[in-house]
Amino acid sequence: MHKIIKSLILAFTAFSMGCTKDADIKLPDYVPTLTVHSYISPKDSGMIVYVNLTKSAYSNNFIDLNNVTNATVKVSNGAISKTLAFVPAARADELSFYYIDSMDFKIEAGKTYTLNISTPDGKAATATTTVPQVVPDNTLEYHLVKTQFGDSVYHLKFTFFDPAGQDDYYKFGAYILEIDTTTDELNTSSNEEYQTYFSSDGNLITATIEAYRSSSFLQPEQIRVMDFRIMHVTREYYLYQLSIQNGGGGPFREPSVTFTNISGGVGVFAAYNYDQIFIRL
Repeated sequence: MHKIIKSLILAFTAFSMGCTKDADIKLPDYVPTLTVHSYISPKDSGMIVYVNLTKSAYSNNFIDLNNVTNATVKVSNGAISKTLAFVPAARADELSFYYIDSMDFKIEAGKTYTLNISTPDGKAATATTTVPQVVPDNTLEYHLVKTQFGDSVYHLKFTFFDPAGQDDYYKFGAYILEIDTTTDELNTSSNEEYQTYFSSDGNLITATIEAYRSSSFLQPEQIRVMDFRIMHVTREYYLYQLSIQNGGGGPFREPSVTFTNISGGVGVFAAYNYDQIFIRL
């Protein structure tokens, strides 16, 4: 029986090889799509919007970022609409962007903002986001642990009240700053974590993170400061960042879909707000 099956397989393989021929298939032309990236906050000095075009998976041009330089970019809070100014990139491998200063257009907590982008060739994209309120820190405790290599690890424990009646998303950040008091030069290290809460509305949240500082000796003119933040971010902010994290891991990882809230394009338009504490270390 095994000999019969083997003979049939060999015969089928030979027949299949004899029937194959090269296929000449014309692939459809690739049509680029607008990509939009912008995060807004009342704490920022201005609003930045990056506008680019997607690339074909078969493109071998890794330098050109497909900056869109002729778009009309507008932002509105429902009552006032403003057009952002274009800021060109210095080189082909750098990003250009569109910008408006906070003195000309103020971002406020609790308000909903709409972003509209259009190009002369008919492309259009739009998105909305609502700026969250500041969630204040109630307590912050930390202690320093020295590693065997002399590096500093700060263990931080903090609490805050999660607002009731809504799904809230948070990003915790601890930035260790070394400041030269004579030149105002700044060296920064940082550690950030994402966490999200759904079932704890109105309750007191306790969370922990670690912040790292490589070993270095402070000069008499230097001071070391910790900039700690509880960032309250929108749902689209959280989902986009989460999808980016899940999409990493190299060529052998399962493909994943990147979240987008851009209608007529891809990318993200999201908002955040934060409470900030400075600690002299």
